[in-house]
Amino acid sequence: MKQSVTEALEIFFNAPSQTQQAAASCLSFLEKSLKPIIFGTGQQGEQLLEEAQDIHSRTSGVCGKEFTRGTIIFRCKDCQLDDTCVICEQCFYESDHKGHDYSMMRSGMGCCDCGDPEAWKKEGSCRNHQGPQPDLAIFSQFPKQLQENGVKVLSEVLKTLARLLTTQPFPQTPKAKLLLTFLNDKVISDWGLRSIVSPVICAPFENNEISLTDLFVPNQGNSILSCLLEAEDNIAQKEIFKSFFYKLMVSLDFKLHFLIHVSKQIPQLANEAG
Repeated sequence: MKQSVTEALEIFFNAPSQTQQAAASCLSFLEKSLKPIIFGTGQQGEQLLEEAQDIHSRTSGVCGKEFTRGTIIFRCKDCQLDDTCVICEQCFYESDHKGHDYSMMRSGMGCCDCGDPEAWKKEGSCRNHQGPQPDLAIFSQFPKQLQENGVKVLSEVLKTLARLLTTQPFPQTPKAKLLLTFLNDKVISDWGLRSIVSPVICAPFENNEISLTDLFVPNQGNSILSCLLEAEDNIAQKEIFKSFFYKLMVSLDFKLHFLIHVSKQIPQLANEAG
């Protein structure tokens, strides 16, 4: 399986992507190549995909909808846990804010905090977003075949992305952005595999092959996430990174690992500021 993923990535990186049409072809190739490796083929593969999507929709517990500039959003002083927290229009109208001190505004960027216990009170969240389940609880609901295939494929993709950005960032920046787009729009949003991406990206980066036993264990060392964060400055358009991280921030495990990495940078930032 690993060789098939490696071959698909090699073809992807060697293919032209300068035009919009060529970039779309690259993304389509990745989907057609990796989807059957993760889910299988035929009716059984489609059933496994539908099962993954169903598990994701039942367990996500947090909206996380990304805002484009000008999107209508709501603040509620009775529900938000700080002044930066907001929810989308749909979640607002599907939750109870009668008698609350709320206001409507238009967004610049960000995502909906409905269901996030660190941003929005549960009683002010809509009925569809009552808080996230731990990644392990969600991951455990996936069939064993999907667990194993998903971890093998996505660890190879994510480690390739990390190596790409840390060894030769500038020549391959367009392909790195395409790979992030694929992970963001297809793997997480369409296929419902956020709870596989999240533990894989937090696993030790040194491992030649990430296995199920490498997941959900404390990791204070180097990870795929730490490599991506260090390489972020080499991406000319950081919006794709932000979009990717926004979707993963729904996971409390990912959020903790993210904060651990950022906290390590505080002494260095303090020295640079001084």
